[in-house]
Amino acid sequence: MDENDVLSLENICNGAMPEIFRRELSIILANIADVNTPAEKKRAITFKFTFEPFPDRKGAQITLTSETKLAGVDGVQANAFYRQNGELTAITQDARQERLFGKQVEAENVVEMKEAK
Repeated sequence: MDENDVLSLENICNGAMPEIFRRELSIILANIADVNTPAEKKRAITFKFTFEPFPDRKGAQITLTSETKLAGVDGVQANAFYRQNGELTAITQDARQERLFGKQVEAENVVEMKEAK
């Protein structure tokens, strides 16, 4: 028997463990770098090896599964206002209030000022 035949993390499931770890780690790192997730939240990778013995008990079929727990996206809040013009509709601005700043219109006669030196 060759030393390379002994079951290890490097060769279990045809060498899939290191590859799966690298993939799951990149997912974790992307989640940590995402500014929309809480920085202080813990992330986790869980690997599970399931051994299903052969009927003659001379070996087993091994199944590797992984589970990654990520930090969820931070909640974002916004207001919705309801308006009824025949049918009920949700809108982003309170229709009972005037808009402070209307739609910006680009005037044709505006000359851009250059910074003084």
